[in-house]
Amino acid sequence: MNAPCNPGQLPPPRSYPAARYNTTPTWNGSFVALDYTTCALPWTLNATQLIRHYGALLRDQARATYQPSRNSPQIDGDMLFFGTQAHALVLAVNRHSGAVLDMLRINSHPFAVITISPTIYLPGHPLRQNLQLRGGRPLFFPDYQCYTFTGNAAALTFSLRRCKLILRWSIGEVK
Repeated sequence: MNAPCNPGQLPPPRSYPAARYNTTPTWNGSFVALDYTTCALPWTLNATQLIRHYGALLRDQARATYQPSRNSPQIDGDMLFFGTQAHALVLAVNRHSGAVLDMLRINSHPFAVITISPTIYLPGHPLRQNLQLRGGRPLFFPDYQCYTFTGNAAALTFSLRRCKLILRWSIGEVK
């Protein structure tokens, strides 16, 4: 795994004492589970590859958004949830195997990014996720009429039976 010389600002890892490991996203797109008793990696996945698998980025999106996850994951039972910068995706991952079970785009705006870690309201209840439409796009694209740090909040649940993230509600234009 090639780590960049300057990893930037990383979110804090999420610890699972019963499983003896931490999970954390990295600036180079890797998302790793680290067994802190053996220094082994039980699993890894690549958020950047998942973003690209979801859909190609438009040229302007690629210039203006980052492609890793930059928020701390959250856990609910055997599930791990995290969000991405590009495409504003929420991902549901099996925390034991690292298998990606589903991903859901929660805002279709091309410059929407998830900027805050998911929040588990109550175990087994809706997952709350916030995102923002990035300000500063005129720095890249002078003719682009953008929102300046506006966003929305959403609630999702994960259906174990259907293995799907389900959008329960979304409130737009939170300012």
